[in-house]
Amino acid sequence: MKQLFALFCFLFISINLFAGAEKALLDSANKAYSKKNYAAAINFYEKVLSQNIEAPEIYYNLGNAYFKNRNLPLAILNYERAKKRKPEDEDIVFNLKMANQLIADKIDTPEVHFLSAKRSLLLNVCTEKTWSLYSLGSWMIFLCLLTIYFVSGRIGIRQLSLGFSLLLLQVSLSTFFLARECFKDSVRQEEAIILASNITAKGSPDNKGTDLFILHEGSKVTLLQSSGGWYEVKLNNGHSGWLPKTALEII
Repeated sequence: MKQLFALFCFLFISINLFAGAEKALLDSANKAYSKKNYAAAINFYEKVLSQNIEAPEIYYNLGNAYFKNRNLPLAILNYERAKKRKPEDEDIVFNLKMANQLIADKIDTPEVHFLSAKRSLLLNVCTEKTWSLYSLGSWMIFLCLLTIYFVSGRIGIRQLSLGFSLLLLQVSLSTFFLARECFKDSVRQEEAIILASNITAKGSPDNKGTDLFILHEGSKVTLLQSSGGWYEVKLNNGHSGWLPKTALEII
């Protein structure tokens, strides 16, 4: 019993020390940023992320620090990582849009079908986790209302509980499918940001491959497959080619 208590105390102290160290790093990062010491702020934010604390706010702040430090590709990379974790955040979306306006490559995106556009808009309202919580919450309320329907002896209450339970069932199923689609989208495609100042896409995973097109830092690509030290990537306009892995970083 004493050993168990000692272990509990050790874990409790360790967790508090870890949380204190994390807070100290964040405080140092925020202070450095407020003093316009962006290089130091970047260093502190990177240390926080190295401890597997991947909050969207930290990626957002790191993106801002890189932007202020005139490192556009890494600013875009971290804005994208923040958006991936919190797609509904207006500040993240706005800063990412502003940063993308400054990159050299202006890749035309083909017109998206009306239904596909609506689907993307709906999925980006919330994250997979949020949709899952909505689904779980509405399912639990549905079960409670269904219980009331079966145990209540009053007709009015039974009718009301049945009507609302059916509505909550529909909400639960709808949000479940939205959560599933968000998850499928997150694992279906990996995207990356070009970090090299400029790089030529090749027709094959080899430096001797045919030159296809040139990409510049900050551009976003979709990863199709990998071969050795190369990725086959696809642009929004449908063009594809091979790039060395060292030229980009996965979001």
